[in-house]
Amino acid sequence: MNSSPQPVDASRTFVETDRFLGLDDVVFPPRDARTVRLVPPSVCEEAENASRRTPKSIEQPTTIATPTRQATTVSPADPAPAEPAHAPSVERISIPSGSDRQSQLDALRRLHEEQCPYCNSTREPVMIFGEGNASARVFFVGEVPTEAEIAARRPLAGLSGGKLEEMIRAMKLSGEDVYLANILKSPLPELRPPSATELAQCGPYLRAQIEIIKPAVIVTLGGPASKHILASELGITRLRGVWGEFKIESLTIPVMPTFHPAYLLRNYTDETRAAVWHDLKQVIERLRVNA
Repeated sequence: MNSSPQPVDASRTFVETDRFLGLDDVVFPPRDARTVRLVPPSVCEEAENASRRTPKSIEQPTTIATPTRQATTVSPADPAPAEPAHAPSVERISIPSGSDRQSQLDALRRLHEEQCPYCNSTREPVMIFGEGNASARVFFVGEVPTEAEIAARRPLAGLSGGKLEEMIRAMKLSGEDVYLANILKSPLPELRPPSATELAQCGPYLRAQIEIIKPAVIVTLGGPASKHILASELGITRLRGVWGEFKIESLTIPVMPTFHPAYLLRNYTDETRAAVWHDLKQVIERLRVNA
C-alpha cells in the first residue's frame, strides 16, 4: 500500500463524508427511552479545523472514558431513491477458476467489469474493485468510492485512506496483511447510503472477493458497510466494538465493526479515537490467538 495519501481538496473530502454522519451514525432510541447518543456538538468545529492541524496519533489514544454529551439536532439523511419495479439483481457469484487466489481475483475483476448491473449503469468509467494481498489476514470493507478514490483509482484514498493506513500501522500490520474493498465498486450519484437494489446488484461481487481471500477477520468501516456485511438494521454506534459473523458456505469469519476513518477525521475527539483503538485492539488479539 502507498503510505502517502493522495492529495485532495479537504473541503470536498468533508462534504463527501457527510453520508457517514446521517442516520447510520446516529442512534434514535425507542420512544420510552430517557437518554440518547448523538454526535457530539464539537463535530462542526472539528470539521472546520481538521485540515489546518496535525491530528494526534491514533497509536496513543486517551484512556477510554464516557464523558457527558449534550444532544444535538441532526437532520435526517436524504432517503434513497425509490426502487425500480424490475431492477436487475445478481445472485451468488460462482468463484472463477484460477491457479491461485490472485488469478481468481483477477478473473472476478474482469467478470465484474463486464456484468455488474450497477457499475455498468453509472456514468463513471472507473470501477474501484479492490486492493491488497489475495491472502490477506484482515479484509477492510468500506462503503462507496469517493472522488478522491476515483482520482487515485484505489479504494479508501485521500484523507480517509491516510488515516486508515495510520490505523493499520498502529495494528503492526502492513500492506501484505490486508485487503481493501467497498460494498459498491462505483460511486453513487448522490451523497447517501446505497439502496437495497444497488447492494443486490454489486454486493455479491464483494462477497465473492471475501470467499476467495478467506481472511481471518473482516473489519467493517462505518454504518453502511457494517449493516450490509452483518445483515443488520442497527446503526454503527450500536454495532461497533461487538463481534459479529459473516458466513460463506461452511466458513464463518468474525467481523469487527468500527467507525469509518472519515468519521474519525470529522469527529476527532479523544472519545472517538479511544473507541476506534478499542475495536482495533480486539482485532489484534483475535489475530494473535488464531496465528
